[in-house]
Amino acid sequence: VDTMAITIMLFMAIVSTGSAEQIAVSSLISYDVYRKYINVHATGEDILRVSRYGVVFFGVFMGLLSLILDEIGLSLGFVYLMMGIFIGSAVMPISFVLTWDKANGAGAVAGAFTGLILGLITWIATASGLEGKVTVDTLGMNYPMLAGNVVAICSSGIVHATMSFMNPQNFDFSTLNERIQLIDDTLPKFEEDEESNPKQLEESLKWIQKWGWGFTFIMIIVWPCLSLLAGCGTPTGCGVFNKGYFNLWVAIALTWGTVATAVIIILPVYESWPEISVALQGLFTNDDVHMRMDMIDSKLESLLKAGNLGESSSKLSTTEGYRAKLLAGKL
Repeated sequence: VDTMAITIMLFMAIVSTGSAEQIAVSSLISYDVYRKYINVHATGEDILRVSRYGVVFFGVFMGLLSLILDEIGLSLGFVYLMMGIFIGSAVMPISFVLTWDKANGAGAVAGAFTGLILGLITWIATASGLEGKVTVDTLGMNYPMLAGNVVAICSSGIVHATMSFMNPQNFDFSTLNERIQLIDDTLPKFEEDEESNPKQLEESLKWIQKWGWGFTFIMIIVWPCLSLLAGCGTPTGCGVFNKGYFNLWVAIALTWGTVATAVIIILPVYESWPEISVALQGLFTNDDVHMRMDMIDSKLESLLKAGNLGESSSKLSTTEGYRAKLLAGKL
């Protein structure tokens, strides 16, 4: 049973991640490539067609790439850690572009490619320096991977920040909505609620910044520093877990995972329960739907009996929501 549950969870994780990647890449192809450079007057139908082509193309590409990596002998863990070196250099430039008005485009591109190159050099050089040779096994060790990831992420941010200070773009984020190109002539209409209120959005931004920076500090600084206390005062030295400290560490990790799982599953259902309950109720007791069905039955009966093609005002029942109440046992 445990094996089956883990297999199902793994399958769900892979499918959800793969679908998200396909949608993201297809959107880039259809909007940022096709509509930007190939067909600037593309309609919604054109965008949808190209997006579907993009989903098929990237799905086939991912399948072939997986077969190639498996044939080479690279493990999933190796690929997962290697991703930080190859795409981690884009993290800081993208963050700056989205949140910093002085960030410029040239600096973002230069930072991403410079970080990639420096990350690869550091990764290979560290493996060669520590182990004396460069192989798949030495490249997959912790220290080469760590060095390559850190250099890729940090160097890209330094390059982008330097170029942005030298030539700031000073982008006005208040004009962002006006710069968004629409496929249709008008934006879709959304219901006005508290969540779309600009003041509420500003308060939400402050909340996210406070807890985001706080959680980042805890996970990057506080949490690793707590592991340094292990083994202090013993012959093994600081940073080496004894059995009791390891048990405590595992217990905290299990508690964290259990609570996080419960929150991830229960909280969305709790927050969306009003909408879910309305949808469930509407499936069986929607008076308006059943009332329309009563009227359709009435018109069909009139057509069959009298051949009357006009609108009939007669109904099977004069009771409002007759079908709903009948199904609910209230008649």
